[in-house]
Amino acid sequence: MNAKLQRIFARLSIVPIVLLLLGFGAPTWAEAAGPLCYVNDNAGGINNGTSWTDAYTDLQSAVGDTGCTEIWVAAGMYRPTAGADRLVSFMLKNGVSIYGGFTGTETQLEQRDWVLNETTLSGDLNGDDVGFTNNGENSYHVVNGGGTDSNAVLDGFTIRGGNADNASSFPHNAGGGMLSDGSGPTLANLTFNGNTALNYGGGMFNLNSSNPLLTNVTFSSNHAADLGGGMYNSSSSPTLTDATFSNNTALSGSGMYNISSSPALTNTSFNGNTATNYGGGMYNSASSPTLTSVTFSDNTTTNYGGGMSNFGNSNPTLTSVTFSGNTADLGGGMYNSASSPTLTDVTFSSNTAPSGSGMYNVSSSPALTNVTFSGNTATNYGGGMYNIDSSPALTNVTFNANSASNGGGAYNYSASNPTLMNVTFSGNTAANYGGGMYNYVNSNPALLNVIFSTNGASNNGGGMYNRDSS
Repeated sequence: MNAKLQRIFARLSIVPIVLLLLGFGAPTWAEAAGPLCYVNDNAGGINNGTSWTDAYTDLQSAVGDTGCTEIWVAAGMYRPTAGADRLVSFMLKNGVSIYGGFTGTETQLEQRDWVLNETTLSGDLNGDDVGFTNNGENSYHVVNGGGTDSNAVLDGFTIRGGNADNASSFPHNAGGGMLSDGSGPTLANLTFNGNTALNYGGGMFNLNSSNPLLTNVTFSSNHAADLGGGMYNSSSSPTLTDATFSNNTALSGSGMYNISSSPALTNTSFNGNTATNYGGGMYNSASSPTLTSVTFSDNTTTNYGGGMSNFGNSNPTLTSVTFSGNTADLGGGMYNSASSPTLTDVTFSSNTAPSGSGMYNVSSSPALTNVTFSGNTATNYGGGMYNIDSSPALTNVTFNANSASNGGGAYNYSASNPTLMNVTFSGNTAANYGGGMYNYVNSNPALLNVIFSTNGASNNGGGMYNRDSS
């Protein structure tokens, strides 16, 4: 190297030393914390997110740091804003994974425990909620899907205190816990609890082809004054695995409300949800969800479909599903109107309603294979099943120990013509007529290899009673 070049490099090498001596460090905009960033609301240090010691104390700071692609959050309470702007949410981002459930000392993701170390995202901006009161200042949506895809991850949090109550500004009347508009994030190990909406989706509102992936997620004690206490899906098809919907409330669809949607549910339970009108557990309108290994238990509604209500050409597919202990005015387990669900390996047990305790069908033709109706009780008609202007197809179906005033096992009315193949009626009872089956007004079922045994009726037709039918 010649002498001239040596002098130039020597001068350049002095520049950073002089800057440091003058008190200038590296520019802060060039020193992002990521890709792994830390958040702990009790952290000391310099709070730049580079370690647990120097963790950000505000989750929004980490989300806003463009260098953070994986964010670890210690147990604590985190709010979307320290101010009073109800429009502010935790906005998910593609390529960013946010994990909760840490104590603040872990070095491996697998060391966290999101159950023991509850990490809460709260919309209660003032911290003064008492149930669903004192929440007028709460965030409209605690979390927003932000148009993301499956590369946006939220994992290990409790989401509570969202209050979507803006009657004049859609969608701020929906999705108190989470709003997902055209989004498909990956959501795991989450609990949506104590969120509310004026209209739709107290826990979560999915619209415009939102297809989030939800695993090990619980929706509990959420409320919608209108539809979908736990979740509301509009033209959206989320995938849920190992999900629980419990103690949610709404006018209809207290656990889940679907309109023009086809969610897929596996290993999911609906328990103790309460609706004023229809669908204590689930309500479907022009929707065809797929349910595998799903349980509906102890759900209630004042009107139709304690476990599930299907309206308007809804044709869900159910495999290995159980309806037990559900209550309604019509259709304790399931109510179908102009809908034809497909049921395989399904059990209806100990459901109650004045009519159609297990299943109530209106202008519907469901297909049932390997289905059992047992111990369902109706005070009026159809302990196991009630059909009006309906023609379900039953194959390998058992009606056992159901009871009603008329039609202990099944009641067919007004041109209902079910097809029964390999069906057994045993131990069913009627206080009046038709211990096993009652057919009335041009109802003409077709029976092939059907067994009636030990059924009883106080008046006539211990096995089958026909009136104006053949």
